[in-house]
Amino acid sequence: MDIIEKTGKTAKRYLRNEKHVNRLLHADPRVKLLAGIIPAVITVMTFNPWKIFFLLVFFYIILLISKVSFFSHISRTIPITILSALVILPVAFTDYIYGILFALRVYISISFLTLFSITTEMDDIRYSMKFFRIPYIMIEMMTIIYRYLNILFRDMFKLLIARESRNMHEMSFMQRWKGGGEMLGGFFIKSFERGERIRKAMISRGHDGRNIINIGTYDRKSTFISWFIIIISLWGWFVI
Repeated sequence: MDIIEKTGKTAKRYLRNEKHVNRLLHADPRVKLLAGIIPAVITVMTFNPWKIFFLLVFFYIILLISKVSFFSHISRTIPITILSALVILPVAFTDYIYGILFALRVYISISFLTLFSITTEMDDIRYSMKFFRIPYIMIEMMTIIYRYLNILFRDMFKLLIARESRNMHEMSFMQRWKGGGEMLGGFFIKSFERGERIRKAMISRGHDGRNIINIGTYDRKSTFISWFIIIISLWGWFVI
């Protein structure tokens, strides 16, 4: 049960946006989306160590310029990087350079995408996705998951606390395993039922998922940083 609780808390921290002021917070989300996707794509398209090194150094320069918390960045990117390194580990024993470059490619790609996600509000993300004609059903699914995931984790923590409060003695491993399975089964059923009620309530209020509007005003200097990321990334990939 400790693993489930720690996993839930980690996921909540991962999905939390940066609320302190940073220089990318008020950039145009359409440009910022491109500034996250383009460097990520060109990174996975090369195994040239010089290009990878250039993009890595360039990302840290952007991280410094944008004033995004280094801890927030690391806490979101390192777990996925470690997972990718474990996946490629058998190959790395025979070709360690390939393994290192593979892990770096994953880290840099995730870093640029994470920089976009933690410096952009959900309404701006939805607007930028709509602008690029991404199917509305995908935008709607992402919005619902983001909006209600914290509620689901809160319900899970309540079930964990209720379960622990009813135990007056130490349980064996098998008892904890069985009880945890029953608790998770009930939690998933409750989640599905809640999802159906929420969806029906949204439809009854006239929600169709298409009413996405641009509600923000964007700073030119912040948007220039996003353009700077796009231009320098492409320049480094083609020139180096």
